[in-house]
Amino acid sequence: MGSGVKTKVYNLGLQGKVDFCGFDKNPFKYVSRSDCFVLSSDVEGFPNVLIEALACGKPVISTDCSSGPRELLAPATDLHHRAINNYEIGEYGILTPINDVIALASAMKKMYEDAALRSQFEAKAAKRAEQFDVNEIKQYFHVAFTGL
Repeated sequence: MGSGVKTKVYNLGLQGKVDFCGFDKNPFKYVSRSDCFVLSSDVEGFPNVLIEALACGKPVISTDCSSGPRELLAPATDLHHRAINNYEIGEYGILTPINDVIALASAMKKMYEDAALRSQFEAKAAKRAEQFDVNEIKQYFHVAFTGL
């Protein structure tokens, strides 16, 4: 995060509420102690960080950017669809439109206030992450590269 973000935190008087910890080789120690994981990207390739948060058993909120979040959090839906109004509750997490801070805040509030929904996502999180374990996906690479 650049100095612009630090300036914004200062200008909003949030110095005591926001910590900039810098790079850390082990982000899991932070994720594992969190109540929820939020990804607010405009663009992603394959968001490994969502799988890592799921592997930690965390409920996830993500912007519905192309290529990744919908496939991970709402795989039974039309993968070409994008959330456009407010937020969408998927099977494994909540999706919000990109660049919609109101929808993202609403999703965060929903996750915070709805203990049953949080528990539902926590119960499914690790199982979903396991579907992307190397031992699970290597069979697809074998078929793709050998044609078997």
